[in-house]
Amino acid sequence: MSKTTDTFNGSRQIYYELNKRNTEAVIALIRDNPALVSSENSLRQTPFWLASCNGLTEVVKEMLQEPYKPFLDVEKKDSGFRDALDAAKAMYNEDIVEILNPIFGVGVYTHADEIPKEIFDEANKLVYLLACSDNDAAIALLKNNPRLASIRDLGGMSPISIAAKKGSVEVVKELLNETYSEFFDISKRDPSGYHALDYAKFADHQDIVKILRPIIGPEPCVNTKTVPEGLLEEAKEIYTRLNDGDGDGAIALLQDNPELVTTENSIGQTPLCLASLNGLFEVVKEMLKTPYKPFLKVDKLDHFGRDALNVADDFSRSNIIRLLDPVIKEQAKVSRSKPDGLDDVGYEARADNANTGGLVPKVDI
Repeated sequence: MSKTTDTFNGSRQIYYELNKRNTEAVIALIRDNPALVSSENSLRQTPFWLASCNGLTEVVKEMLQEPYKPFLDVEKKDSGFRDALDAAKAMYNEDIVEILNPIFGVGVYTHADEIPKEIFDEANKLVYLLACSDNDAAIALLKNNPRLASIRDLGGMSPISIAAKKGSVEVVKELLNETYSEFFDISKRDPSGYHALDYAKFADHQDIVKILRPIIGPEPCVNTKTVPEGLLEEAKEIYTRLNDGDGDGAIALLQDNPELVTTENSIGQTPLCLASLNGLFEVVKEMLKTPYKPFLKVDKLDHFGRDALNVADDFSRSNIIRLLDPVIKEQAKVSRSKPDGLDDVGYEARADNANTGGLVPKVDI
């Protein structure tokens, strides 16, 4: 077997082992073939980036050794323009942040240019406390300085979104007090298109969903301009079913009216996108069948620039990623960058990497 083939097979294996957090296996692979550190997955994440994101401290230390220097680009950014330090910070991997800070320059968990200097240190501390579920300390910090309710973390998540995703009911309740209302808009979506209710819903924190749903209001309504003639009521109904997680009801509507897949809601999400977002595997599978092909645009982007595969990535819907990836790959022009000399053969990486791709929405916080 040629060295090129070895490298290709190794690049498949290394991403598998990285996502399994198998430190010993990853180190064995790169010691055998240091060129593997220059590979990328479909999200342009290198092994060094992914090790930093997944908290594999010993792997990061290994890759910073002399044998890897000809191949390693420490500052390489992924498709979301985040480097390894950003990934380590977003996942609160403190040991790795400490290793990388001298290389990159000291970093933080919040956007320095968007936060007033006088509250910057407290803002940074708040995001960390929320991530660690130190709710009493987070609430004390907020009470002392209500302006902190307005800050955003590196991925654009607000304190209430972080608390909602983490399931921190008391923090959510605290932030809903009138004291904080002038500092943030609870219905405002982050750069990925999600707000606090979305994070609570997808993390299945039903107690927080019950609190937020009456405040944030109904899900985005149907964009009537996208509805086929005579199907307005059916279009309204399918979005209700999808938002409620009623897969069987949604499939019944689609089977009666396949052209409903062309509709969009007010933020540009199609039924395929929303089914992916809500983890409705059978609905996604249904829409990929032959009757829907004349109507379905699998790579349709919502108003935040995300297609059905992107949102499945964001919330770790591995089974849906495996369905959509081969269908959407050509339109999305998924990156398959390889070490020099590697045969022009692609490999599946999205499904293996489903727990880290969108980074901030998938931060285990």
